[in-house]
Amino acid sequence: RICNEKIKSVLNEFPEFNGNTRLQEYFVYKLFEAFFKSHVMPFYRKGLNKELNDSITTALEPIFKENTNLANYLFNALSNSKIQLENSNNQINQLNNIANQLYHNNQQLAQNYQRMSLFLQEQAAILKLFDEMSTDAKKIFLVGTPRHGNIGDQAIVFSEYIVLKKFFPSYQIIDVPYPYLTGELSEIFYGLGFQKYVQPYDLIVMHGGGNLGNLWVNEEIFRRSVIEKFHDNKIIIFPQSIHFTYDADGQNQLVISKQIYNAHPDLHLMLRDENSFNLANEIFPEINTYLLPDVVTALFGTLDNVKVEREGVLFVLRHDKEKVRDDSTVQRLQEFLARQNIPFSVIDTVINEIIYKENREQKVLDVLMKIRQSRLVITDRFHGVVFSYVTRTPVIAFKSFDTKISSGIKWFKDIPSIFYGEGKNFADMENFITQSYNQTLPAQIDKNFASKFAETLNAITATRGGIRQAA
Repeated sequence: RICNEKIKSVLNEFPEFNGNTRLQEYFVYKLFEAFFKSHVMPFYRKGLNKELNDSITTALEPIFKENTNLANYLFNALSNSKIQLENSNNQINQLNNIANQLYHNNQQLAQNYQRMSLFLQEQAAILKLFDEMSTDAKKIFLVGTPRHGNIGDQAIVFSEYIVLKKFFPSYQIIDVPYPYLTGELSEIFYGLGFQKYVQPYDLIVMHGGGNLGNLWVNEEIFRRSVIEKFHDNKIIIFPQSIHFTYDADGQNQLVISKQIYNAHPDLHLMLRDENSFNLANEIFPEINTYLLPDVVTALFGTLDNVKVEREGVLFVLRHDKEKVRDDSTVQRLQEFLARQNIPFSVIDTVINEIIYKENREQKVLDVLMKIRQSRLVITDRFHGVVFSYVTRTPVIAFKSFDTKISSGIKWFKDIPSIFYGEGKNFADMENFITQSYNQTLPAQIDKNFASKFAETLNAITATRGGIRQAA
């Protein structure tokens, strides 16, 4: 009843509209007209078919309710005849000004306006992405790439690109952001026929990290939806850590994930620590599992050609729900540094910015450079450890909420410049700090993790249907 009741009830508050039914009907018509021109038509420039018509009807129903038929009538008229609005720019501006007043005077309309604005904001990027997908090349769909400011997650995607491009040089890599596959934008993205662009010989790759489980349940729900929707494709999940809590919610989520993961005929899950690997083999017996380090380890030596003067100690500390460190330990270490006149600074690998495909590499390299310019890193972030490894920087690590560090640190157990500080006495930590700052520790060792990814991808392409070829 938004159009007939909500809008008209607000219109009656304006003297120009009060009691003037004909003028009110004209305004509603123009409001629909402007909406379709700005928010719907740009998505359908390649023509309308029944599937798309049905999808837009479904998307419009919760917004326009009884007026959905009117919305469809206007949409079809505008789409099929490609008519241009006859309003002058001045008239459209006046209409928008009145509409903005209405939106601000009605909470429900304001919420709908925000939804439509989100679609409009993304329309150029979505259309560009669909153009990229329209080629005949074999494709790797790297789905669920993050937009948030966690540089660790962004470094994972950056590294996955490098590994995939090296191993599959003939494939086109399509970056499909997480917001397109979940929530409001997914209704439009799937409605535009995303699944039609994915052929059986294409690969679906989901980026790795530490979010398999119910600690970050939205990411798990997203992952399950992709596994269900692309049942006929080979799916690869880059190295993950698993954590399902032992409460009712965690065990309920585990049951759902077990059912969906085990039902896929060609699912390949990489795990980045032994605990997660053992758990995956227990709960996902029907899928293929592989024990590998975090994919960012493949960046080892990336910045070797960048000459820097190392100085100071860098604390890379988390402040989210995974933090379990004792702040008194950090304070004591900082007091030791102060007594030794060793400068130090504190950062996190999470920044308050939206990160896009276009600026991802620079944002990752900015943080890597801060670490490479330091003589020592002290961290409770797993990627603080990995970033230190790939930049040849000594590091002291403390545990986080789950087993990311306590188990993941084992990949580096024979590297003298990586020190696991949990449970160690302060004298040992202070001695390590002194050696690091004086640069007397042995150089970092290249563990050649990049070759492990190549071996695993070889194994994956050899399983079941292998990599199917385009017809």
